[in-house]
Amino acid sequence: MQIVEFGTGNWTVYAVCSEPSTCAVIELIGELDAKRASAVLADLQRYVPSSMPHDWVKGDFSWKLRGSESILEFRWSTKGGGTPRVYWFFDANRIIVCSHGVNKKGKTDEADIRFAERTRNDYLEAKKFGQLNIVKYKDFVDPKDGELK
Repeated sequence: MQIVEFGTGNWTVYAVCSEPSTCAVIELIGELDAKRASAVLADLQRYVPSSMPHDWVKGDFSWKLRGSESILEFRWSTKGGGTPRVYWFFDANRIIVCSHGVNKKGKTDEADIRFAERTRNDYLEAKKFGQLNIVKYKDFVDPKDGELK
C-alpha cells in the first residue's frame, strides 16, 4: 500500500493512496478553489504535524465521528459552498493517517465513515505485513502546478 507523507513534527501526517498514482486527499485539494486548497494543504503539512489534538478539538477543527470508534474528521468551515472534510485515524507513534476527503454541505455520510474504516483496516493489514510504501508529498505531485504526477 502506498501512502503519501504530508508533514512531520510532533505528529506525522499520511494519506492513503488507492493506487500508486491516486490519492483521494490530494485529489480533494485539487478540486477546491485556490484559497481553500491552500488552507487544507497548509494545515495538513504544518499545523497538524506541529500542534496537539487538544488544539484541534478546542478550535473545532477536528472531532471523533458518531457511529465509529476510530474515525475522526478534520473540517474547514466555510461560508457558502461545501465544507472540506478529511477523514482520518490515529496510528501508533504519533501517526495520523488520512483515508479520504470530501467537500460537502450537511452531515457526514455513513458511507464515508464505512469507507474510512475499511481504509483503516487495509492500512493496518499492510503495516502488519510490512507492505507500506511511504512517498513524500513533493515526490508525489508535480512541483510546478501541484497536480498529481
